[in-house]
Amino acid sequence: MLHKPNIELTLTNTDDEPVLRRTFKGGDYLQNPALVSNGIGAKEEIRIKLHLNTGGIAVAGYRVSLNYR
Repeated sequence: MLHKPNIELTLTNTDDEPVLRRTFKGGDYLQNPALVSNGIGAKEEIRIKLHLNTGGIAVAGYRVSLNYR
């Protein structure tokens, strides 16, 4: 079974406190329509490119987690 994980990106300040958080679904980050339909196979690697705008909020770090919901 192939999965399309949700990617949760949390941007943090200099104290490592969350200031912005967003969850990206498969259709948001998978450029190939076949991957959106079929998912990502085990041990398969894909390149992800996301354009972010923090709206002027200062960020110093980030955390990334994958969620299979």
